[in-house]
Amino acid sequence: MKAQPRLLAAYRFSSVELEKMNGLKSIFEKNGYAFDPNRFPEVYYADFEEVEDLIPEKHREYIVNPDALGYYFDFFHLETGAGNDEKFGDQSEEGKIILFKDRIEAFCARNPSTSEEGVRFVVLMHELGHWTSHWAQFSGKRWIYGYQFSNRFTEEALAQLIAYWCCNGDPLHEKTLHILSPKDSLGKVDPSQVYGAYEPLKRQSPVDVLIKLAQLRDFWMVKDEKMLQFLNSDFVDMVQWIEATRNREVTPVWKDFVGEDLGEWLMSFRKLKGWGESPVYDTLELGEDYIKSSIDFGIL
Repeated sequence: MKAQPRLLAAYRFSSVELEKMNGLKSIFEKNGYAFDPNRFPEVYYADFEEVEDLIPEKHREYIVNPDALGYYFDFFHLETGAGNDEKFGDQSEEGKIILFKDRIEAFCARNPSTSEEGVRFVVLMHELGHWTSHWAQFSGKRWIYGYQFSNRFTEEALAQLIAYWCCNGDPLHEKTLHILSPKDSLGKVDPSQVYGAYEPLKRQSPVDVLIKLAQLRDFWMVKDEKMLQFLNSDFVDMVQWIEATRNREVTPVWKDFVGEDLGEWLMSFRKLKGWGESPVYDTLELGEDYIKSSIDFGIL
């Protein structure tokens, strides 16, 4: 029997949220990014139990934590067309966002100095940070292949940083973001934690961060910790940063910057004739340009 479409409550944006969303989109566009289709992702407001079975299994380990208050579905790598997610997944190219109503309410009940409006705002901007990080085009490319690697520190640092840009200047939202961020023993945001890794990045200008984001897409094969180190560095050119920071006792260079399994896989395809003609690479958006860039940049 064919699954029925899942009916979820659409989120109703406040005027402040809409203003910040348009402002965020404008920041990307002024720095060379484009949105096609020119629209925001759909956003829903639902209890976690209503949407739990829509979440890809490999991501559930992060979402089952009751402190997870929202989720961005990046549909470019989901297999749709079966089960309850058939309609939910098939109707959007750019992904969708769900804010977990019951968890946000429970968080506010545990933290009476917060408001549901404030927490919803921060969580929404964080999830939009994921969307802009991967979906906005730069030179006609998105962060498609490599985005679903184990880049959790980099992805969450970028999303939290973008939320910070949206909160900056508003005392309520700044306070809420701080409360939602992990703390060290002194009560300061802990950059060693996934959701605190954005703290050192606050000193970087949005212009520099967005220049670096475009390069992370070209260097999609680089390890999570190396990506984050580049974002935190004073360099805005990743080629220069690699040259300046590489361990010259480790050769080839990819062994310092790329995970071993991925590096060996890439090296094997470098040796094959006609490898770029296989349909699988079109599916993964792993075309010749990506491998060529890794060779040109000295990674392979």
